Amino acid sequence: MPSERLTAVKSKLISIESQWALALASALFSSNVWFGRMLSFSLLACNPRAWILSLLGYVIANVSARVLSKNSFLTQQYPISLNGAYVGLAISAFVAEWLQALSLLALAALTVPTASIVSARILRPWGLKALVMPYVLIIWICQLIANGSSRVVLAANAIGDAPLSMPVWILGFFRSASLVFFQDSVVFGGLVWLGVFALVRKSGHVAVASVLVPQLMAAFLWPSHWGTAAGMFGFCGLILFMANENKLFVAEDRRVLILVVALSGLMEGAALRLFSITPMYALSAPAVLMIWIIEMASETRKATPISETKKTASGSKWI
Repeated sequence: MPSERLTAVKSKLISIESQWALALASALFSSNVWFGRMLSFSLLACNPRAWILSLLGYVIANVSARVLSKNSFLTQQYPISLNGAYVGLAISAFVAEWLQALSLLALAALTVPTASIVSARILRPWGLKALVMPYVLIIWICQLIANGSSRVVLAANAIGDAPLSMPVWILGFFRSASLVFFQDSVVFGGLVWLGVFALVRKSGHVAVASVLVPQLMAAFLWPSHWGTAAGMFGFCGLILFMANENKLFVAEDRRVLILVVALSGLMEGAALRLFSITPMYALSAPAVLMIWIIEMASETRKATPISETKKTASGSKWI
């Protein structure tokens, strides 16, 4: 009956919307669907083009996974939804023309399931998760192919809006949150921060420190670097804080976490220098690499006999 079909379609759309929201929330290691919906509405309000391309990337990647597996196995075992959404966000930032962006997105998102499976199998011997490395590898390949090609017009600078009358480190603080989603918007960054504060509540001050420490360190080490105002040094800190907050790894001593985010700032600075000689961007690779290092260090500590395990001054240790 028409009413039953309408109900079925409505139910399916609600399910897709919920999974889409969870995909966005998982960018900051959250499984809160309302946080994801807040991110979706904020992205739609601040950058409709990025919202559309990200949603298309999510849909194409999931359809591709369903075709490969005939069921939901791949989407349950691998972060295909998140990587598909990230492919769309990255292409919206780096490819200026609509037709070129849609063409590249269709090809790139179709490869997300394969890239996710290959990445997971390569990392399995070390007990590591692929996280968002599949989309990073896909975008790197796209950028290498696009370099020098007249058919693909890359945005000259995806992070270069007119400077606001704020101190550089404050601009970087807000933009670091927006940069997680390939946005260069103080407003969108502020909305992301509101969502983060609502999620972490009592740990809000640690979230702020996780971004400000690498940002201030970068402002001191590289005072004239464009990446400081763009939030390039702080967004890894926010990702690492949320990973710790949601138990991807656990640093019981907050000082250990702050040390980790400070090191992530140095790693981001090194990555910016290294990738400046290539047609590629570092993207989320420094944050993923830091998480892998922490996970391997944690596993090493677990495997060490108790008598040989050295504790910190406060008596806490990584789990």
